[in-house]
Parts: sequence; structure tokens; C-alpha cells
Amino acid sequence: MDMMRFLKRLLNDRELKRMDGGRYQGRIADVLAESMRNKFKGTTSDEAVIVFEDGWRLVLNWGMRLALIENFGPDSEAWLGRSIIVYRHHVDKSNIQTGEVAGRWVKRIMFPDSELV
Repeated sequence: MDMMRFLKRLLNDRELKRMDGGRYQGRIADVLAESMRNKFKGTTSDEAVIVFEDGWRLVLNWGMRLALIENFGPDSEAWLGRSIIVYRHHVDKSNIQTGEVAGRWVKRIMFPDSELV
């Protein structure tokens, strides 16, 4: 049995950081609903996951889903074969109560030959 199918390669911040320029470009091979555990809430829910042709997977957040719907339509079948770029973006967040500013990295997507989304 080929055990490689049990190794899910998720495009998380750590993996993107390792990639050239903190970006990844891939062609969408499939869109699935996968059961994911939220380590912060301790709950499990179905999440939309893009599977790229080279095996990388991307768990879509709300903003990514909206951008994909806006660019490719609401039916994920229309997304198949399309290319997207996943990149790291640094954001500063201010604590309203303390005024303290903390920076963090988030994943965003853009479409080849288009503006950042």
C-alpha cells in the first residue's frame, strides 16, 4: 500500500515560509469538504479544502472563499484547472484596550496577473 496518500501536505504558514518568497502557485485539481479539528475551540467541523495538482492542500478561510467565488463563481466545479497564488502577508493588529500592536502572518490568495485579494 502506498503510504504517501496518508501524508497530507497542508499549505500552512510554516510551509509557505519555507517556499521561495513565501509564495506558492498551483492549479486546482479538486475541492473537498474535510473534517478538521480546531485546536483552539476543541471542536471538529467540515471545512472547504483545495487540493492542488501536485498534492498540496489549502484549507480555505472565509476571505479566500469569497475571493474564489467572486473570481470563479459559486460552483467549485468551475474552479478546477484554475491557478491561484497563496502567499504570506504581514498584518499588525492593535489591542483596543492596551494600545499594544502585535504583528502576525496570515495567508492570502491572489490570481495570476491580477491585484492582491
